[in-house]
Amino acid sequence: MIGRLITGTRQRISDMLREARHPVLLCSFGKDSMVMLALVREQRPDIEVVYFPVFDHPTKHQFANTIIQDWKLNMVEWIPCERDVIGKGSHVEIVETYPVAVGVNTALPIEAEDGHIPTSDSHCAIERLTLPCRDEITSDVEQMADVLFIGHRGDDVDPTHGAVPLVASTHRQGNLTFAYPLFDWTEQDIWEASDALNIPQNLKRYREASLAHNADYFDLCTQCLTPGMKGPMVPCPKGGEVFNLGRHLDLDARREALRSRFVNIASDLSKSY
Repeated sequence: MIGRLITGTRQRISDMLREARHPVLLCSFGKDSMVMLALVREQRPDIEVVYFPVFDHPTKHQFANTIIQDWKLNMVEWIPCERDVIGKGSHVEIVETYPVAVGVNTALPIEAEDGHIPTSDSHCAIERLTLPCRDEITSDVEQMADVLFIGHRGDDVDPTHGAVPLVASTHRQGNLTFAYPLFDWTEQDIWEASDALNIPQNLKRYREASLAHNADYFDLCTQCLTPGMKGPMVPCPKGGEVFNLGRHLDLDARREALRSRFVNIASDLSKSY
C-alpha cells in the first residue's frame, strides 16, 4: 500500500516539476517536510530550500542543521514583508508574511510553547513584531519561485485555525503554483514511508516529545497582547509594566481576516477554527 502511494507521489512531483523554472521547497524539518524533501530531491537534488529558524536556540535547530549539512542542501533565506498578531481565545501567535511572487505571499506562524511561563529570558513578541520588513514583490524579475512545495497534508489540523483540508494537490495563483505533494497522505503514511525509504526523522521531538527539540514553538512572551488581561498596564517579565495592548486588539477578527486569504482550503470547513 505505501509503495503504491510513494510511486504515485513521485509521479505527482514529476508533474509539478515538469515546467518549473524556479521551484522552491518550504521545510520545517518536521516529519512531513522530511518525507516531502526526500522525495522532491530524488528528482531535483539542488532545489532551493527555505527554513525559518525564527529564534536562536541551543537545541531546537540541531536536527535541521544536521540534515542541512549532511544532505548539502541548497538553502536560501527569505525576509518577511509584514508581521501581525492573531489569536484564538487566550492563545496568541505572531504571523510573518513572506513575498513569493507578484501579489502572492505565504505566511509563517510563530507560537509560544504550550504552558510557557514568561521570564526575563523569554523572547518578546513586541520586539519581534517591530523588526524591519522588506517590500512586497512588484516585478516578475524579483519573483522568488514559480512552484512552491509545501508539506501540508489534507488531514492537517492547525492549533489556531483548526481543520485546514486541502481542495487539490496544486493551486495556481498569479505566476506561482502552490504544490502539495502529500495532499492525500496520512500521518501513518508518513511514518511508513520514513521506514521504507530510510528517511531520518527528529526522534527527540516525536518519540521523546521534547519541546527542546521542537522548532515549531518557542519561549515567546505574548503577555501584553493576550486578551483578558485586566487594567491599562500589565507586568513585563523583563521589568516594570507595559501597556495592555491585548484589550485593544480583536485578535479573533485578525485571525478571520488571515483565514480569508488562505488558498486551496475547503470552504465548507473554513470556519472550523
